Amino acid sequence: MDIQVGAHGEFTPHVYAIPERKNAQGETEEVNIVVHPTGLPDGNSIRRINVRLGYTMDEAEKLARLILKAVENARAGKFDEIGTQLAADLVAEDSA
Repeated sequence: MDIQVGAHGEFTPHVYAIPERKNAQGETEEVNIVVHPTGLPDGNSIRRINVRLGYTMDEAEKLARLILKAVENARAGKFDEIGTQLAADLVAEDSA
């Protein structure tokens, strides 16, 4: 299965943290890191879609390290097998 999410118009990713809090049952909810990769929704659904990803602090830290590693590798001209294969597949699709 191939899932692609697209957004139209200019946008800036938005990241924020929701502090530790008590839920309706009185249980403590841990800090949550929220990522809106296409920016905050602006009410214009034609121009932009809203994608929200929520992470624990540990998950967000792991993701940040993975992203940084991928950026550093790409700048050094090193690409993972999956990225290389995806690039080849996209070229083949465009040529078809």
